[in-house]
Amino acid sequence: ASLSLRFVFPLISLEGEALWKIRSAPINFNALLRKRLTIYFLIIFFIGQLISFFSNLQFPVALSLVAQLNSALTSITLISLNFGMGGIFANYRERNAIRLASSSGASITFLLTLIYLLIIIVVLFFPVSNYFYSEANGLNISIWNLLSTSIVLAVLALIVSYTFIKLGLKSFRQDV
Repeated sequence: ASLSLRFVFPLISLEGEALWKIRSAPINFNALLRKRLTIYFLIIFFIGQLISFFSNLQFPVALSLVAQLNSALTSITLISLNFGMGGIFANYRERNAIRLASSSGASITFLLTLIYLLIIIVVLFFPVSNYFYSEANGLNISIWNLLSTSIVLAVLALIVSYTFIKLGLKSFRQDV
């Protein structure tokens, strides 16, 4: 969450005063933005997967795989959220990415990030608690309960990601 706020949120704004040059060039600017986003996405996604992998080594393999999947969905969503909100709160005059990442728009983005993470906790709380309860008491519970919550998170991730990427690109077209 913090990496995407620091690096993805200011992505559109950092085009700055040279924006008119980029927009007047015979290139598809949305494709250029997607390529730039892909670079940051791959780096942040890889770091998130590494953190998830090493923090779940002590758990059973099935639970670790579900955690990897949920971590991937969360990374995708948070990167998309930061990209979209960065487009909505674009400031083309600011050259310092750190100031952009601590602006009022970034604070609102961070608040939305916290709300999203709270939703994830609410969705995962009971299935994960039931899984550990059954393990501790020798009951046989299927990993499918956890995978069903991953499907809910996948649908949520698709909706949030699509919405915020579209909002970011749309707001960029309106700003120019």
